[in-house]
Amino acid sequence: MEDTILQTKKSRKQQFAIFDFDWTLVKPKAGRKFPTKVDDWMYLRPSVPDTIRKAAKNHQIVIVTDQSKPWKVDQIQAVMEDVDVDYTAIVGVKTQKPDTALFLGVFPKFNPEKAYYVGDAAGRPGDWSDKDKVFATNLGTKFFYPEQVFPLEKQEARPPVEPSDKKEVVIMVGYPGSGKSTIAKEFKTYHRVDGDALRSAPAMIKDAEKHIATQSIVFDSTAGTKEKREKFVNFAQKHDLPVRVFWVQTPIEVAMERSKQRESEGGPHIPAVAFYVYRKHFEEPTEEEGFTLVTLS
Repeated sequence: MEDTILQTKKSRKQQFAIFDFDWTLVKPKAGRKFPTKVDDWMYLRPSVPDTIRKAAKNHQIVIVTDQSKPWKVDQIQAVMEDVDVDYTAIVGVKTQKPDTALFLGVFPKFNPEKAYYVGDAAGRPGDWSDKDKVFATNLGTKFFYPEQVFPLEKQEARPPVEPSDKKEVVIMVGYPGSGKSTIAKEFKTYHRVDGDALRSAPAMIKDAEKHIATQSIVFDSTAGTKEKREKFVNFAQKHDLPVRVFWVQTPIEVAMERSKQRESEGGPHIPAVAFYVYRKHFEEPTEEEGFTLVTLS
């Protein structure tokens, strides 16, 4: 058998969501450890297909796996036909993970800073190998466990984001009540500049200046126009720092409902008109503005 490359459609997307296959996207039925035939599969968690579909809006979807059964390619095709997104599958026989040669042969212009890899073989107690984690290290990209990316049904599904190991500036974008502050507060080593408290861009930048010497900065406000984001981008450029924008794409109806819930728990009142005005004047963030865009559905 030879190495196999499947590609449904070439993509110009610069961001990559890369996945192992077995015990990352799917598992055998009936609690078995290994599949017995081509249709012996079920999703690892029910959230898998929707999470991949959301990621596919802004990422190339790539599956990297090693050939373990003669029908492995057919099984991948069946699973991805059900998910119904364009994808590339790299199935190694002679060249297997953690070797990156096959992957980089398909994607020679791959930028590891705009990608993440999800796999189960991470060298944890009980893991059969660490080859997935080593593969991500060899690519130079972020690594996540499947349970970090594919939540249980009661959890909110979001693409993974994590702090940078280098100083940076993060700009949050989204409706009030979209979940921006929840994400921003997860970056515990960053100084969070609170737009609700400081109210204006000059005040936020003044606060950021006090902390930029020692900490990364996250500007936590709605930042719904290019003009508003530009002030924060200029701040980052002044300090020669990279910028990421986290665009939290929570629908307006959901954001309004969350806002009402927060108000009932003692939070501030945000009138409905504020949401509609935000929507009317909203300008979608693009990387032409000078940052790396991360979309969170």
